[in-house]
Amino acid sequence: MRHIRWTDSSWRSDQVGAMQYFSWENVSCSISNIKSSCTQGSIPVFAVNATWPEHIRATIQFASTNNLRLVIKATGHDLLGRSTAFGSLLLWLHYMKNMTLIPQYSSVMVLQYRMLFLSLLYYFYVLNEIDPTSYNGIVGSRLIPETIVRNQTDTLAQAFLQMKRQSLSFSQLTISMVSGGQASNTSNKYNSVNPAWHTALLHVFYAKGWPDDASVELQQASAVQISRQIQMLDTLANGDQLACYMNEADPNEPNWQHRFFGSQTLYNRLKSVKQKYDPSGLFVDNGYHGDPYDAKSTRSPFPDGTTGSGFQLV
Repeated sequence: MRHIRWTDSSWRSDQVGAMQYFSWENVSCSISNIKSSCTQGSIPVFAVNATWPEHIRATIQFASTNNLRLVIKATGHDLLGRSTAFGSLLLWLHYMKNMTLIPQYSSVMVLQYRMLFLSLLYYFYVLNEIDPTSYNGIVGSRLIPETIVRNQTDTLAQAFLQMKRQSLSFSQLTISMVSGGQASNTSNKYNSVNPAWHTALLHVFYAKGWPDDASVELQQASAVQISRQIQMLDTLANGDQLACYMNEADPNEPNWQHRFFGSQTLYNRLKSVKQKYDPSGLFVDNGYHGDPYDAKSTRSPFPDGTTGSGFQLV
């Protein structure tokens, strides 16, 4: 029973130190191998179960006073390892369930491209699916603009099939429709939303997993495959760079400032806001590739230069 719960994504979300991908926890523990030894890895050393704003304020003050690395884990999902960090204090918001109604907010599902999307469903159904969480793994994603779906439907579908044909075992390709609602609202440009969401019609998610006893070489090969597979879709952009969904992104993504945030300029603006309100670098994460916000936040805090999952960042 314990083994079954170990891979239950809902159960893992209720555990303060658990990640949806084991590979962001550490590489030494294996519930499948009783001979494995366990170390702390990137799991925070201490955690605060915050249920009221006062708890958050007190935790931030404590971390600042004692020069601690502080990370935040909420109730959403993040497959880039940003809710954990080596030697850190975790601010856990899982049970902070207070709700405030904002009457002006609206989210409308737009179905104007329904028939166009249905033409791609055949390709979706022939792809094998696995649970996208609760294993060791690495992911990559792309946001596909409506113009590509409308004007290059057959080419896009063939790209999906090519990605699947070249996939190894224990991999998944998922296609979701994401158009409409507030994501398509371009009236407010002063926010942190990647502009690619305004024009995206599809979100393509590709994941590759490995067993607990996989060699470092196999894990590194999986990381390389993710990058190659997801970059197949870039050929459809005619020289432009497609963006990705940062919560489901490849940690080895080239030109990640553009992919994650929309452009280097937008990233620099957000970084300046972070530096203004957090000049000491109190809030850290494992998720930014090659350009940590502060000296305390190293992209790879492990001695071997890995993420703690075993695959090497390039």
